[in-house]
Amino acid sequence: VYSLLNSVDAPCNNSPTFSNKPVPFACVGQRFCFNHGANDIDGDSITYQLITPLDDAITPVTYAWPFSNTQPVVSAPPVIFSSISGDICMVPTQADVTVFAVLVSEYRNGVLIGQVERDIQLTVNACNNFLPTMTGINGTPFFTKTICANVPFNFWAATIDADLITDTTTVEWDFGIAGANFITTGGKRDSAFFSWTPTTADISNSPYCFTATVKDNHCPYLGLQVFSFCFTVCGVEADAGPDQSVACGAVANLSGSAISACGSMTYRWLPSGTAGQ
Repeated sequence: VYSLLNSVDAPCNNSPTFSNKPVPFACVGQRFCFNHGANDIDGDSITYQLITPLDDAITPVTYAWPFSNTQPVVSAPPVIFSSISGDICMVPTQADVTVFAVLVSEYRNGVLIGQVERDIQLTVNACNNFLPTMTGINGTPFFTKTICANVPFNFWAATIDADLITDTTTVEWDFGIAGANFITTGGKRDSAFFSWTPTTADISNSPYCFTATVKDNHCPYLGLQVFSFCFTVCGVEADAGPDQSVACGAVANLSGSAISACGSMTYRWLPSGTAGQ
């Protein structure tokens, strides 16, 4: 267990918490994805990094070739990892038991204020089960989107299982986005409807993410995968400066500013003397 606490720049802070259990099972020859479901109730920015786990307090694990902390299983194609969402995906080619570790770092106003390490033991089995999977936004393969502040955003996502007759699928989320709704339909193939109206206060360059876990009821091993959905909220938060009372004929200096989360922007003052502007 490793953690870093920056009590100088963040004397009052909560560490990220994890909503998904660190004991995943993968299947030989099948694509498998896992996400820790890290959330920060303070709204701090979170990034992820694959690191080498420890044998004891100071000794790093030694991986035998061709394994490493970034390629903990033999996978074709190789293991891929997202430092933004924390997703790790693979297609294992052999049965195995392996370990890897993720370092979750949290930033506030660009300053590193905390870190938490999480070790994972991954078991790869030769399964007699097709793992359930899930579509992206509105049935597409896409799990990220740029959305607008103060505009309702919603989409549906469906579960898929190649074991058509035997397995029933369910899906649940980790409540990763405050104020959003995630409603499931139930039935043989569970699906979900997500809705959220981000506010001006949600405008940020850092995406808002939640995870959805899809499970089947296969015996003897339940199939499970975790998918992350991430959204960047765009908009312009403008501030015309403090209110001023200006006498007739007097001159006042006005200073405006604006914050945008999506690219550069331009602004202009309306011509002087324009009434009501």
